[in-house]
Amino acid sequence: MRTISLEIKNHDAGGFTGYGSVFCLIDRHRDIMVPGAFKSCIDDFLAEGFIGGVGHNHSAPIGRPVKAYEDQRGLVIEAKYSDVESARDARTLIADGVVRKLSVGFEPGEVTSLSRSEVEKLWADSNYSPRREDVRRLKSHASVRAILTVRKLFEVSPVTIPANDDCAITAFKSAPRSVVTWLGRIENTFHTMATDGNLKLADLIISQLEQALADMRAQRDAVYKTTDEYQAICKRSADAELLKIQIQKLRQEVR
Repeated sequence: MRTISLEIKNHDAGGFTGYGSVFCLIDRHRDIMVPGAFKSCIDDFLAEGFIGGVGHNHSAPIGRPVKAYEDQRGLVIEAKYSDVESARDARTLIADGVVRKLSVGFEPGEVTSLSRSEVEKLWADSNYSPRREDVRRLKSHASVRAILTVRKLFEVSPVTIPANDDCAITAFKSAPRSVVTWLGRIENTFHTMATDGNLKLADLIISQLEQALADMRAQRDAVYKTTDEYQAICKRSADAELLKIQIQKLRQEVR
């Protein structure tokens, strides 16, 4: 799960307003949300979505969305608290400035890869002024992942730590519920194809899933290489190699 965050713009006893996503910004996972991505799912979110508890606590929701729309900068969310204990606790934390971010959980729809020149064109077309971090991240990779559409917007939750540096209402790129829903759809689809004997389509989907899994493993490995655990393993490996060289030198001196 990943997040994009924005500051909560307004807060009172009844609810809060803030940005759930910022367009054109490159987050820590090399993702860009393209303007217009949320338009097709906002109505469903207002009808079925919810405001989760602090830290995406789905078992203790704190309210419901009363307004959601895209402006030039990103996705704006207006939320109303419910009269429950979890909402009162969240309200206090937000009012005290302890919790300052939001995170929206969603299932991506259409996704594509953009080259550096294509990202720069997107920035220019959208009148977006890239931050220093955007430029650094773009230079560090040959391409970034652009989310063109969001299939389903599930929830918005107040959070303390965002994945995207510029939001204060954070956006989850994929939530557990979306994964479960997605897997269920795949299972039903394959059952239908098997029943209908449409094996070519099944093979095509399997190939696409294998590529998606390979991409996810590559992203996971890239993240893992930044962890302390990986760095410690590299250090031990380097120390062992150095020790091996020193032993070889000692053997040569003895001879």
